Amino acid sequence: MAVVNRRTPQVMSAGFYQMSLRQRSVIEPVVILVSTYVMTTLIQSMFGSVPINRLIGFLILALLGFEWAISKKSHVAYIAAMVFGLIFLRSIAVSASFSQELSEWVYLVSTLLFISMIILPQSREDFYGALLKYRRFIVAVVASSTLLLLILLVTRTGYVAAWGESPYFRGLCNTEHTLASICTLILVFTLFLSRTGKSKFLYCACAAVVMIAILETGARTYLVPAGICLFLMINEMSANKWLRMLVYVVAAVAIIAAFGGTGMASKFEFARGNVWADSMLSALTNGRNEIWMTDLCGWALSDLPGVLLGNSFSQIYLLNQRALSLYIWAHNDVIMVLYGSGLIGIMLYLGALLACVKAMYRSVSKGEFLLLLIFVGFPLVLNGFYQYQHLVYAFVVLFVIMSCRNHSGEVVC
Repeated sequence: MAVVNRRTPQVMSAGFYQMSLRQRSVIEPVVILVSTYVMTTLIQSMFGSVPINRLIGFLILALLGFEWAISKKSHVAYIAAMVFGLIFLRSIAVSASFSQELSEWVYLVSTLLFISMIILPQSREDFYGALLKYRRFIVAVVASSTLLLLILLVTRTGYVAAWGESPYFRGLCNTEHTLASICTLILVFTLFLSRTGKSKFLYCACAAVVMIAILETGARTYLVPAGICLFLMINEMSANKWLRMLVYVVAAVAIIAAFGGTGMASKFEFARGNVWADSMLSALTNGRNEIWMTDLCGWALSDLPGVLLGNSFSQIYLLNQRALSLYIWAHNDVIMVLYGSGLIGIMLYLGALLACVKAMYRSVSKGEFLLLLIFVGFPLVLNGFYQYQHLVYAFVVLFVIMSCRNHSGEVVC
């Protein structure tokens, strides 16, 4: 069944996409940087020691911070920002690694600022206007990204041995999960192009290449967000219900047929038989439940300042190293933020997420609302959301294109 927005459409002014100079000075560069981030991530290893993605991430953070500062906010928002500032200073003071701690806070604050922006209808409209304005640039990014992925897949370049020594695809990225998360962003951009263009089958072909790349990474968390993108893309292909159903069946059969020989199948097999799979829950979470219990107990046994204000994000890696011999994060946003910024920090984080959920509920259909919840909630619980900025960007763009249709009625190539 097609997902149709049945909510009463808002009455738009004649200058719907005529952004103010102040908003344009922030949102348009953010759209350009997020699009550029796709290519810099796909060829990450070619930059050597140059931290190109960190530089782009800091630029995006700076722009979002400027947008937040010039926007009218409630007293509660300013108080929350001050509290987060105090928690940040304490985290830096007790951190085990300054650079690691700073990176975690950059990811978290960037996510919160994006949420703060997209919960406002006008900001989403402005963001969508910027997407339309730079659509040709996004077309170039999606086309070149798809072509690069296709070449790497065909030539078997960028495969590494991991998780049981099976070959997994990471391309020119630093990790398989990084590639899978950036591929999710590419899928969302492809969905945007499909919704605003005529060449829907061509964009579906691009999405198929990207989906194969995700399957080859073995990063299971991204199966759900990628599946949602494919569902929405097929849903846009035709108004004929039976034709859509046929495409759904063909796509499902193709994915199932190809799945057995991919890195994703190897990862499922490895997870089922590894040392952490000593129970059904451990097998399902690949041992994450052990990490969660360790980190929750570590937070609960902290002193009062640690319980309320956290123990710093970098300390959780040392905790897991001592307890589990794994230098690893919590693989769960709630537990990660709880341990890193304490009870006060997690309340602020969940408050921001709740505000975003309310904005989603008011802006899209019930079906789209459920898909957005799953898109964020699944990785947030089972791996991490804010730490993978590509996934955060993908959610932002997805929410924007779901809530802001092309009201002008214009169809571009």
